[in-house]
Amino acid sequence: MLSEITHSGVGLGFTHMRKGEFLQRLGGTIFAVGILFGVVAFSPAVFGNQTVSSLWLLSMMSGLGLTLMLFGFFQTARSRSKLVAGSRGTNERG
Repeated sequence: MLSEITHSGVGLGFTHMRKGEFLQRLGGTIFAVGILFGVVAFSPAVFGNQTVSSLWLLSMMSGLGLTLMLFGFFQTARSRSKLVAGSRGTNERG
């Protein structure tokens, strides 16, 4: 039972992931892309080039990615606590 609780499903693909882990991965990817757009959008201020205004809008994706990651963390924690509570109930009865 402990292996079911501590297993993260990293090497098994998307079908064996816990509830919320997909949101964590998706949010992390969107966050990284948003940070890259932010660095590219801020580079004209450092190097003195012309600014492309659409990159500022795309750099706001980092906030969306962070929100998705946090929501995924909360979902995973909630499902893990339900799993632990369920295993405690079966151990006390048996």
